[in-house]
Amino acid sequence: MTFLAQALMLLAGLAVVMLTLTLLLIGRFYERSAGRRSGYQLFLLPAGLLALAGVFAASDQTGRAGSALWLLGGGSLMLLCFSLYRQMTKRSR
Repeated sequence: MTFLAQALMLLAGLAVVMLTLTLLLIGRFYERSAGRRSGYQLFLLPAGLLALAGVFAASDQTGRAGSALWLLGGGSLMLLCFSLYRQMTKRSR
């Protein structure tokens, strides 16, 4: 892989991690303003997994471990986003 391709992979991974951390901050804001637990700390898990997957991809070592990290990071991010969305749009009684 060329240097440019590696740099772009790291940049894309960094962008995904930054978006994940933005979701973490949204969850934290919701928890503080609504007074209900949102579990925003769990967003650190997909951020770490996706960052590690980006490092694997940039270092030309994407095998089963790298693919598994992408899968676990993306899957956990989707579940956490859906959970936060449901909690924020659910009517309180």
